[in-house]
Amino acid sequence: MKPLSVKTTVLTALTLLGLGDLLAQRDSTFNMTSWNNFDFNGFSFGATDVAEDVTIQSTGRIVVGGWFASGAGGNGWNCGMTGFMTSGLLDSTFGVDGSSRLDISLASNDRGVSLIVDGVDRLYLGGGSDSRSAICRFTQDGIIDSTFGVNGRVVEQGSIANGITQIVWDDQARLLCSGSYGSDGAIWRLSEDGTYDGSFGTNGRVLMEALASSSSFNCIAFDTATTTYTVAGNTGSDILVARFSAAGTLDTTFAGTGWTTRSLSNFNDELHSIAIDSEHRILVGGSQTNGNEAVVLRYQWNGILDTTWNENGVVVLNFLGVDEAVNEIRVQADCRVLVCGGGDGYDNLSQATLARLEPNGVLDASFGTAGVHLETIDSALNTPTTFTGMTLDNADRIIAVGRVYMTSFYYGDFLIGRYLSPNDFAVDCTPEFNLGVEELSSAGRLDLYPNPCSTQVSIQMPKEVALIQEVELFDSAGRRVAQYSNLSNGSILDLPALGNGLYLIRCSARGSVLQTKLLVDN
Repeated sequence: MKPLSVKTTVLTALTLLGLGDLLAQRDSTFNMTSWNNFDFNGFSFGATDVAEDVTIQSTGRIVVGGWFASGAGGNGWNCGMTGFMTSGLLDSTFGVDGSSRLDISLASNDRGVSLIVDGVDRLYLGGGSDSRSAICRFTQDGIIDSTFGVNGRVVEQGSIANGITQIVWDDQARLLCSGSYGSDGAIWRLSEDGTYDGSFGTNGRVLMEALASSSSFNCIAFDTATTTYTVAGNTGSDILVARFSAAGTLDTTFAGTGWTTRSLSNFNDELHSIAIDSEHRILVGGSQTNGNEAVVLRYQWNGILDTTWNENGVVVLNFLGVDEAVNEIRVQADCRVLVCGGGDGYDNLSQATLARLEPNGVLDASFGTAGVHLETIDSALNTPTTFTGMTLDNADRIIAVGRVYMTSFYYGDFLIGRYLSPNDFAVDCTPEFNLGVEELSSAGRLDLYPNPCSTQVSIQMPKEVALIQEVELFDSAGRRVAQYSNLSNGSILDLPALGNGLYLIRCSARGSVLQTKLLVDN
């Protein structure tokens, strides 16, 4: 891999300073300037770099996953990641000069589309290439981890392996991967070391064979309270949502059959993103009418559209009238819904979009302009943009990533932006008396009672936090041994059977992540 060079417009860094109408302002404290140029491949006509997903390590490092042009003229791509400091500057300690690349197949195009992090900051990048599905593990500093799978990767190949679309964790520290295999939507389950979980489906794989037409699972979510896996995508020209048990069978409490389809238009409709809120309602986002209108739907737990969501369960977000989709959904602690998206990033009318919806599906007027922020990079350069993924940092800022496409030169570049949502999630960091083990951070404190404990422990985040979105428990080797979601602040956790020793608990709420030590003494 050659070092990065400073040449042409390859990365655009943006940040918003204020609220409401101020969402159009860029913050020069992120990446030092409104524009900064990093060239991942050497400028070449037709070469494209794409950011697909983003995560944040416990150190605050921002890691972006995607794919890079691997040669002049864009002849092929390699999957990879780039690390940034919280200032937005490239982190040269990550990978090689700030970037990690991996060529899964010398003869194919490789794409990384989904990125997650574990309890010891190791990174997992899922995606694939032509006729291959792959997931790779990297160390916390972006070096391929040879202890995972074979030489750091698990690759399923063949003419019917179509790539992984998303990876998430379940409560047993297993990797869940969505995608398609042949003409069927597929879920794979892998253990922490990259071996297929033979107790799931057939050799660790479950296929959606109940439908007469072809299908694809484009995203997946895990619900800790019910240990079920919910997937969304499309079948034919219609949208598809399905739910499976942890054993890999269709959950017939969902829509009676375990799956539901819906035609939103007379054209192609598809879903790209999924989230489950604190009331176990399922939110899915995508597009209808051949990708010209963005949509967000909400289903009740039983698989029926939720009529309290815009009265019919469907919200159509027609920002520009053409080339729009919702690519990522995040549910905030108060059940307001953040979405990001845009078009395919190549149409001249495509604009990277952020929006926020009230719990009833109405656009939140306190966010952006009437609930929407449309990102314009440089209209004079004719640069269509899109956001493909986002996350929240510990200061409630939105980090969104995607691509900017230079239509005049037929090449595309990484796009990363940092934004503030309205500051109604401020956390009071006033110290309080505590008898448990604690660790302080700029975001507040996390208290555990009792500590040491045996089979149960109560979790207390700052008092302004009503809902803890995720709780993860890791052992001393960094393996996740338990996971919980959507808990009330102060909840008592029933712990799995644990050996005596020191563990790490990590809690996520309101965009903040707090962690502390837990001592188990049976």
